[in-house]
Amino acid sequence: MNSDNSQMFVADTDNHAIRAIDMDSLRVTTITGGKDKEGFEDGNLATAQWRHPTGLSYDENNEMLYVADHYNHAIRSIDFRTGDIKTLVGQSDKSR
Repeated sequence: MNSDNSQMFVADTDNHAIRAIDMDSLRVTTITGGKDKEGFEDGNLATAQWRHPTGLSYDENNEMLYVADHYNHAIRSIDFRTGDIKTLVGQSDKSR
């Protein structure tokens, strides 16, 4: 998102959200998800749902954030160029 590397991404696991921290101002913003949006839904930043996201990996060259969506048993991507979120591998098992 920021080419100056002043941003850190955080998986807010129990709140089912992905957040960003501006390391200069220490301002926290929600990128996608939130406690009232627990689930398994691809789409855009506003509509996507997560279920205990954990690990993150950022590909700066392609502006992609990869997310281990733990309870959905999936690896998902956030494309910051388009705002699209999609599941790359796995699927939700809501019975667990």
